[in-house]
Amino acid sequence: MSTEEFSKRSTPVLAMVVVLSFTLWIFISRNHEYSGSFPSMVADHRAIVGLLVNVVSSILSALQLFVICSMMNFAFRTRLFRQPAELSDLSFWSAVSSARVEVRLPWPKATFVCFVALVGPILAGLWAGALTPVFTTSSSISPGHALIPLYPTSDYSTFVLNASGTVSTTNCLFSYLDGYKSRRITSCPTVNLMAGLLNSASTASNLTEHRIHPKLNNETWSFQDRSYGVGSSIGIYNSTRQCGPNCVSMSYEETGYSSSVTCTKRNDTTIIFDTVMKDTAVLVLRSESIILPGGVTSPIPAFHIARNLASGAVFAWSANSSTDLGHYLVIEDETGGSDAKFFNHMFCQLAFTPTLFKVTAFMETKLIKVEPLTTSNDPVPVFDPTEGVANQIMKDLDLLSRASATMVVSSLTNAITASLNIVNATHIPRLDMKRAAEIAMENSLVALVDDLLLARGAAQTSFSGQHPENRGEADATTTVTVVKLGSAAFDIIQMIITSLIAVLFVAEAFRTRFWAALPRFDFVDLRAVVAACLSGIGNPGGHHEYTPLSASIQREKRASTVIGQYVQSEPTLRCVSTTETGNMLRPRARHAQHVSNALLQSSPYHVEPVDLPLLTGSSNNVKMFSTPAIATYVENNAYRVS
Repeated sequence: MSTEEFSKRSTPVLAMVVVLSFTLWIFISRNHEYSGSFPSMVADHRAIVGLLVNVVSSILSALQLFVICSMMNFAFRTRLFRQPAELSDLSFWSAVSSARVEVRLPWPKATFVCFVALVGPILAGLWAGALTPVFTTSSSISPGHALIPLYPTSDYSTFVLNASGTVSTTNCLFSYLDGYKSRRITSCPTVNLMAGLLNSASTASNLTEHRIHPKLNNETWSFQDRSYGVGSSIGIYNSTRQCGPNCVSMSYEETGYSSSVTCTKRNDTTIIFDTVMKDTAVLVLRSESIILPGGVTSPIPAFHIARNLASGAVFAWSANSSTDLGHYLVIEDETGGSDAKFFNHMFCQLAFTPTLFKVTAFMETKLIKVEPLTTSNDPVPVFDPTEGVANQIMKDLDLLSRASATMVVSSLTNAITASLNIVNATHIPRLDMKRAAEIAMENSLVALVDDLLLARGAAQTSFSGQHPENRGEADATTTVTVVKLGSAAFDIIQMIITSLIAVLFVAEAFRTRFWAALPRFDFVDLRAVVAACLSGIGNPGGHHEYTPLSASIQREKRASTVIGQYVQSEPTLRCVSTTETGNMLRPRARHAQHVSNALLQSSPYHVEPVDLPLLTGSSNNVKMFSTPAIATYVENNAYRVS
């Protein structure tokens, strides 16, 4: 076997090895996830990635198709020198071996040829499905990625309520460093975040309904349903630094307070005011004490309310904590004006239940979801041993009533009455005004408490530079965007197809002893076809023999006198003619031209008549022409193949 022949037979083997190796790599790594900067690169260069996928898919499918066509070509060539064949068979075999459509064949053969021609695009599509990057998510536990507030002491107040009723907020605002960016945060939310607090109170809805509301200290983030005052560090610190690049979500556990509020109208509770000044336009009141349920009078820090009587009600509350009543709030509407009158003499009790929560932050939508994980009967780690946080929240609520009223408008009154309007609009059938006012106040107070707890937690985690004991770290489950190559279904399909091709290829090679009987003659190669026809035409003495093409394929070992690289000392094809019609050749000298026309129609070569030097002559006006690479008999002209 010559080196050239060995190379031709070994090329499909090499192609099979390449495709099989690549398929095995794809199959083995089908569950591998590419993270880091790779997902961003794929997302930013989708067009280039798509082009690369198409190119690689086309190359791999072409190699697979080359192996399939090579096996069929080797089988047809071996059969050609063992059994008779017609021209239509050669055209069919040529089309199948080159995977091209040949519509001039009989419809069964043409259908099969079309199927073979479609194998390449189908394989390319399957490869594209196995190679196209697919975005998915992957979850892992990241130790210490979530920041949570700690409350080791009992005094968290940073504002001072002076004896005159004024508030000192010297130490409320401070800065902290988040990476390379300086941020400012407040530990006095009632003073610095009053607008956000009142907005929460005015938009509070029923606790059983879904609600999307902005995060108090970073309105680019929102909570779904209640916040419960946890998740305070989200949005305050850089999300990439906490969660990592390509982060989709982060979830962790945090202990906090699940607050609840119960409000009832009681005629035996009120705030006692002294009138400091009153004329036709202005009313100035000073709080003295409150009367609690049971007629118990309790002193409270004094504060003044100045109100333009033409503007409406004088609405206020006093929030306190005691050993007997716990955390409570007494509401008074001094003038009984507008809708605020429905809240007059209302007594509310607040309960703070330590609870373990699951906090999930979705980075793309900037949405935070909080879910309680424990009930009141489950043990919860102690995070506020002195209940200093709960007491501070009551101080913040008390300050909110003192600071929200002006001569012109009471912002607190507007917020609470807006909540009342929501209750009236959403409850069907409509509630009586007494019960509606109680529900509205409960909803507003829960929203206020959640936001105040959230602001307090953010201050604790941010102020930990000077007091590291105020901040802890929790293990977070982070979900990041990763890339996988293709889908598992396409990987498995390609593995099956490639394995099947490999098994058939190895079996055929073993059966034929690596195609030991494969002739050099290849009917797909036009030059080999014409040169082989030349070597078998007639006798040099001038007498021509003709045999039907259906019986014309014979082995003949002899040294050819024809100049050409395909026919010297090789089995030759004897091309002759009969008087039959159809795809049989015509008699005498015209047979060579018809052989050329019949066989060259399906060839990819370009054929044109050309005058060539005369080499030898023969009878019946048949002349022999030659080039260094091809020789043929024609009638009065020759054909050049390019």
